[in-house]
Amino acid sequence: MGEKKEKFNIRDKLNGDILDLSLSQMTKVPVKQICSLKNITTLDLSNNNLVVIQENFGTLQHLKSIDLSCNQIVKLPDNLGNLSKLIHLNLYNNSLEWLPLSFGDLKKLRYLDLKQNPIQKLPELSSVIGPCFTSRDCSVAAKNTVKYFAERKELVERLERLEAMALPPTEEATVPEGPKKKKSKKRGKKKQLPSDKINNAKEDFEDVLTVVKSPPKPKHNNSPKKSSSAFVAVSLFFLLLTFNMFLFYLATIKYPETFEKILEYIEIESFRLRVTDFVQNFITSPDLFN
Repeated sequence: MGEKKEKFNIRDKLNGDILDLSLSQMTKVPVKQICSLKNITTLDLSNNNLVVIQENFGTLQHLKSIDLSCNQIVKLPDNLGNLSKLIHLNLYNNSLEWLPLSFGDLKKLRYLDLKQNPIQKLPELSSVIGPCFTSRDCSVAAKNTVKYFAERKELVERLERLEAMALPPTEEATVPEGPKKKKSKKRGKKKQLPSDKINNAKEDFEDVLTVVKSPPKPKHNNSPKKSSSAFVAVSLFFLLLTFNMFLFYLATIKYPETFEKILEYIEIESFRLRVTDFVQNFITSPDLFN
């Protein structure tokens, strides 16, 4: 049988407005007990065994500083944005691949550390999160990340409103039967969209919402252009080498006499051009007639 974990009273970990639950081997946040401590503003949950932060964590709305560093957290609650007073959030060294859309509601957040998380390697978010080596870097990361998820959340809400407005229900609402009235012939019948078109439109909206809500996939640079350019350069080198070897063969083995005549002609022609240039320069020289 495994050893039982020692239970402790979290009030013993309270020091003023700071509750230090670090290094406690916790696998679950005692949210209900923390909620009973209304005076705390700083919560330290670092160096535990937390993997998933439960949804009721969003009820700790009186907290201003939370340290969740050095755990194995893979998911934060969707209602994290309810922590409206949160200023400082440390998520260093976890396993987060994405953040909830409600992260955009943390308008007072001024410090965010996401180093050593898979989310930091995403191309779309690497420039948003930044390195966070200094407190200024972490301040910029907080501002940019909140803005990024606020814009993404707004886009999702717009798409959902558009879906609700544009897509009619597939089934007509039941209306209590009353006295039947003759329908006017002048009024045309309302055209209803075919069910297959409605279903296709819904699928399109669902696909768009899935893309917006989910994290972007990392891009893999296979660099095919670089490999193709290298292949072209090597091919040109061997082509020029082959051509030079062919000329050498013609000059030394196949037609040596012809090659010698060509060289003699080149030498004579170059000598003639040099003599012509010398004569022209001598004649046009201004010192000749002085």
